Amino acid sequence: MKLAGPLRLNLSKSGLGLSLGVRGLHVGVSPKRGPYLRAGVPGTGVYYRKSLRPAPVMTAPPRSSQMETPWFFAVQALLGNQPQRCLSILERGPLGSGPAVHIEVGPDVVVTLLPDACGVAVLRAEALERLGRRDEAIAAAENASVRHRCNVATVVLAELRGGQGGTA
Repeated sequence: MKLAGPLRLNLSKSGLGLSLGVRGLHVGVSPKRGPYLRAGVPGTGVYYRKSLRPAPVMTAPPRSSQMETPWFFAVQALLGNQPQRCLSILERGPLGSGPAVHIEVGPDVVVTLLPDACGVAVLRAEALERLGRRDEAIAAAENASVRHRCNVATVVLAELRGGQGGTA
């Protein structure tokens, strides 16, 4: 809730938090994780969050029902260095639901993939790139970037065109 100007009071299950900032850039204090800096591209879901004090991050593991989905099997295959298996799972059809997957792509950068058209396209592009099929990977990322307005795919596309490695 907005208190005054850029000052906000944040109420959650874990308690009260306070943040100060403008659209796309906030400094705040959360009840669980303490002080933080958050910068992002408004309206895209792409953001960077940096703790201003080391604190353990607590996340709930996926429920067993979420881990028994084609989406999760495809993610596990890619992360287990089995890109062909990942592609086979993706090509079989509907992936159903599943958990959001947070993949660290740099020291302070985390990409979140969902089992939607964007997440599937990024997973496909990553698998193709790992198989040495760069042109197909670029086409998959480009399609997701344009057709689904997928910002993560746009980042992956720039990376693929720059000749660097995969993001997953």
